[in-house]
Amino acid sequence: MRIAEDAPADRRIAVDTAAEALIEALRFAGVELIFANLGTDHPSLVEAFAKCRALGRPAPRVIMCPHETVALSAAHGFAQATGRPQALIVHVDQGTANLGGAVHNAARSRVPVFILAGRAPFTDRGELKGSRDSYVQFIQDIYDQAGIVRPYVKWEYELHRGTNIGRIVQRALRLAVAEPAGPVYLTAPREVLEEPVSFVELAPPALCAPPVPTIPEDAALREMGRWLCDAERPVVITSYIGRRPEAVAELVTLADQLALPVLEMLPRTAMNFPTDHPLYLGVERSDRLDAADLVLIIDCDVPWIPSASQPPAAARIIHLDVDPLKDDLPLWLFPAHLSARADAAATLPRLRDEVRRGWTSTVAERVRARRQAIERDVRRMRAEWRDAAAPPAPGGPITAAWLTAQLGAMLSPETIVVTELVTNAAGAARHLPRSVAGSLLAAGGSSLGWGLGASIGVKLARPESEIVCLLGDGSFLFGAPAAALWVSRQYRAPFLAVVYNNRGWAAVRDATARQHPAGEAVRAGDFSSSFGDGVDHAAIARAAGGYGERIRSAPDLPAAVERAREAVRAGTPAVLDVLLPPV
Repeated sequence: MRIAEDAPADRRIAVDTAAEALIEALRFAGVELIFANLGTDHPSLVEAFAKCRALGRPAPRVIMCPHETVALSAAHGFAQATGRPQALIVHVDQGTANLGGAVHNAARSRVPVFILAGRAPFTDRGELKGSRDSYVQFIQDIYDQAGIVRPYVKWEYELHRGTNIGRIVQRALRLAVAEPAGPVYLTAPREVLEEPVSFVELAPPALCAPPVPTIPEDAALREMGRWLCDAERPVVITSYIGRRPEAVAELVTLADQLALPVLEMLPRTAMNFPTDHPLYLGVERSDRLDAADLVLIIDCDVPWIPSASQPPAAARIIHLDVDPLKDDLPLWLFPAHLSARADAAATLPRLRDEVRRGWTSTVAERVRARRQAIERDVRRMRAEWRDAAAPPAPGGPITAAWLTAQLGAMLSPETIVVTELVTNAAGAARHLPRSVAGSLLAAGGSSLGWGLGASIGVKLARPESEIVCLLGDGSFLFGAPAAALWVSRQYRAPFLAVVYNNRGWAAVRDATARQHPAGEAVRAGDFSSSFGDGVDHAAIARAAGGYGERIRSAPDLPAAVERAREAVRAGTPAVLDVLLPPV
């Protein structure tokens, strides 16, 4: 956590209400932004924000969000880009419920987010300031509001008094950033936030630091190093090692040392390994996994799909992960001979040391031969990828592979790509080169609607960077696009969104075809997943004050991309609605 620059070692800060104490506690903890979808449970906070502005008192910046999905996705994107938790304010039970799949995404992505929700007032006769004064406060009172999000948050608590609010906020944020990181959820009735409080007491920052990174014990590291040196056909599998950018360089060094081929599995949430590296195998499937005698899993939820492909029974399995047991996933049956709750950035240098200790001329020859074989196979694989991204025939439809390859050629290595591609996710790894740590971000969950809001958060975190969001038309519509584009424009957080518009849900079609390959749906091409003529997403962008353009033919793409990027450079969010073959 980053502490406010003016925060002394220990302090009591003068305030007038618990709401002011909450804001001071968040500021003291280094929270810069509050993504807010306010309601009738928040008058005390509205007054506290106004008071800070009137008095010139420093406070986190409030980002108004007309939809909760946008708010949480933006906080998610900011945290994913920086590792720093931001705050989110939503409205009682329905605001909590409206977080929907966004809280699933935050949990599965292991990003720290502080969520505050109001609670219906607990008095109704004016006994306390904040007592019920509207019919809505009666119908918003439910028995277990926190139960809406309990499966997805690390911690939940309800404030009962304002006197200890500072310490509670500090505990919440400490839990949020401790690995495995995740969202936390705090509720507060109106009466508590209105409570008169003369000061907020805050613990010294040194007492609120999260636990330090963990490293496996020496004996386990020695065994892992020996197994890696002995392996003939090793494979590395990862999905989210890149959430710690410094870990990427450590993985590249280990892979180069031992000629370890690296395979990514979905959900691929970061730039985990340079996609132009000669040891990169792509995403999801590789014959090398089927023949492996050692699999090194690093930060990955689903290392393979057992019904489709898995390593041989005799293969040794090592699993290093911030969350190696996945105890929040009810059915998770992946084996490991050696596993450790470990920080990859801290562990891999120690593992390389063990490899050096076990290095012999035999190991060196094995590594040399393996490197030659892998690089030969990867060159052949890349040629196949290039063929798959061939230009469309004159007058023919734009393909997803060609579109992705063209974007890959246009974007700089430093551009941050926020991707919510689903059926085209593997293609993005093949055709969109990413080699700079932090230059690719995606959700670790499966709920659509993340990309637009996340792009806002990433832009707020990295205002100097170009942000390009890749997403399907389904994801675009799930993402409350009018709300997201308004927030982007209002708070000067412009980005370019490229919509892969196949006018339907290809994932539904493909899943049905896998399960019922000879069924009526396949025979008739009837998958109940087509949007027909679809939606003009460019028109939605223009209606929200952004730039929008629809692209129907391949020759129009380069100039359209440049026009959209120019609009973004001028401060306007832009949407390119690219028509692909329909579902």
